[in-house]
Amino acid sequence: MLTKSRVINRAMEPSDIAAMITPKDKDVAIAGCAKDALEKALSIAAPQDLVLVTGSLFVVGEIRGILLKGPADE
Repeated sequence: MLTKSRVINRAMEPSDIAAMITPKDKDVAIAGCAKDALEKALSIAAPQDLVLVTGSLFVVGEIRGILLKGPADE
């Protein structure tokens, strides 16, 4: 799952990153924002799966904020 921070304008576009991935790894999804990426990752993960968030501190911070809020706080 590729996305980018909504805070930083200089980030590389996820579609440009996807274009650099080799054909054998082409099963890559693109999300418009960190929240959409998290929702998609969680929807395809099995209950025992781990969802790993990597990237810039901005993206990780956005995801952390979403997770700390929880569904009741949205």
